[in-house]
Amino acid sequence: MSSMNTYFDDENTNDAKINLYKAKLLKQEQRIGGLTYSIVVFFSLLANFIFSLVVIAIANKLFPNLSANDALIEIKKNQLYRYSSFIIIPLFMGIAILSIVFYFQKKPIDLGFKKCNPFYLYLSMPIFLGLFFGLSWVNSLFLKAINYQPSDIMPNLDGIHFYIAILVIAVLPAVVEEIVFRGLVLNGLKGNGTIFACFVSGMLFSIFHMNPEQTIYQFICGTIFAYIAIRANSILPTMLIHFFNNFIALCNYKFNFWETGNALIKEGSALYIIIIVLAFIMLLTSLGFLMYSHYREYKKNTGKSSEVDRKIQPKKWVFFLYSGAGIIGAVGMWFSVLLASLITK
Repeated sequence: MSSMNTYFDDENTNDAKINLYKAKLLKQEQRIGGLTYSIVVFFSLLANFIFSLVVIAIANKLFPNLSANDALIEIKKNQLYRYSSFIIIPLFMGIAILSIVFYFQKKPIDLGFKKCNPFYLYLSMPIFLGLFFGLSWVNSLFLKAINYQPSDIMPNLDGIHFYIAILVIAVLPAVVEEIVFRGLVLNGLKGNGTIFACFVSGMLFSIFHMNPEQTIYQFICGTIFAYIAIRANSILPTMLIHFFNNFIALCNYKFNFWETGNALIKEGSALYIIIIVLAFIMLLTSLGFLMYSHYREYKKNTGKSSEVDRKIQPKKWVFFLYSGAGIIGAVGMWFSVLLASLITK
């Protein structure tokens, strides 16, 4: 009898150790995820500040006879300025990622680069088409609702410039932003449940860009991207969607085939509406299939989670404690960009 009691005592001790280890690991992921967001926002604000100082200094040097405002208008026409404005944030985000990896080099950090079931890579294509063509109109509605006029800072896309733009605007953000948001930040959130993690991740992704003209669309994309990354246990599918989203947006700006101005497929036309409806159905079908597979997996595993797992209660405040500074900074800049546009309109 005493040996039996000893057995159960040892088992309870092991469970307690496992609980403690998993709780520490979860808290570490929340800390790294929240800290990542604050650091990335700080580096982005720092990049914008340094870039602005350099641009002002160059503008005053090149156009000494013009007013400060007119000099800035002239410098913003320069192609080097336009490319630099796109590359500066991904560059500083890359520095932030390297800083985080170096700081936590003795602790396990999951950047999200894992092999995944090819099914998720295939599914990323209809989801991308559904997002781009099925929901692109939400930005227009939002901008009209707040009477916001977006700025045009797209660089020249003729000749070799188009391929440079693909690297700067499509490839770099797809890699860097997915590592940050669907890698490090999402890891700090998903311990609190899939729904919570997806919506908070989408919100953080949206406000990080500090770009009112893309807020709603980026929130939807960020939420869906988070769900795909959780299901695939990899950022590869979302990296693919992110790249194609930016790439097709570039192609649209160059060849003008969708929605804007004198586009081939004009906003409000019968063909435009048909494509939106079909794309939206494609998106809902793909997401529905993804959720159904999730539901089947959940039902299959119901009741199989160990008592050890059920006893771990993650605390949401840990993530927000470390990400709070970044959230405040991003929201503040979002409103400042919006107000600046409305005032100068």
